Amino acid sequence: MVRGSAPTWQFAHIDDVATAVEVVAREKLTGAVPVACTGWLTQAQVEGISGMRSVELPAAVVVGTAERLHRLGVTPAPAEELDYLR
Repeated sequence: MVRGSAPTWQFAHIDDVATAVEVVAREKLTGAVPVACTGWLTQAQVEGISGMRSVELPAAVVVGTAERLHRLGVTPAPAEELDYLR
């Protein structure tokens, strides 16, 4: 996790995603269709529920690592996408 960031999280149940796919197919919708829930969880809540912990690292370390992993083909996402997590 990027030090100093305060991410919030939303999760969708697989049944809700399946229902969304059904609606899109039935209604012949086109374009982007968001599937989301009401509310969100904080990082601390996600850690409490999952029993996992996060590790906070300076932004320069996170970006540098992400750039190297992307260059090596380990991750398809470029480092610029980390901006969505801050």
